[in-house]
Amino acid sequence: MTRDPTVTSLVSAALALMERRTAALVEGAVPAPLIGPLASNAARASSSVIAQEQSAISELTVRRDAARQRGEAYTSATTVLTLQKATVSDSRIDLVVTERTTLSYKKVVGGEPDVTAFQAEREFHFARDEAGWVLVSHGLTNPAPPVPINEP
Repeated sequence: MTRDPTVTSLVSAALALMERRTAALVEGAVPAPLIGPLASNAARASSSVIAQEQSAISELTVRRDAARQRGEAYTSATTVLTLQKATVSDSRIDLVVTERTTLSYKKVVGGEPDVTAFQAEREFHFARDEAGWVLVSHGLTNPAPPVPINEP
């Protein structure tokens, strides 16, 4: 796979976005605001992505609270993105990654497993403007059910 430093930094930006989203499911976690740069100034999110993610965080927070009422809660999460494909041009970079996320259960009722995990293929689309790279859209490559728990 590519060793292009720009691609590597954009994968880090995509990871920061997914970590933020998954944090909304973890008890006591407060997802960082999606304002300003993503992951070491690699990119920023477009206004439409910011609106999409604010909505996603709200929905995932409701999901977390509903799960807690059913006796299910998470104490931590780990997300790893593995680059599968990068399509690079002067003004656009499209990434296809595999997300692997593991959530650790809180022992609320006592019979919970230690962890739950999932894998999903995602795509991220970045465009270059005068200020740098902008995440203009992202999503699952196959949105058919069942969708990952961190997908609204």
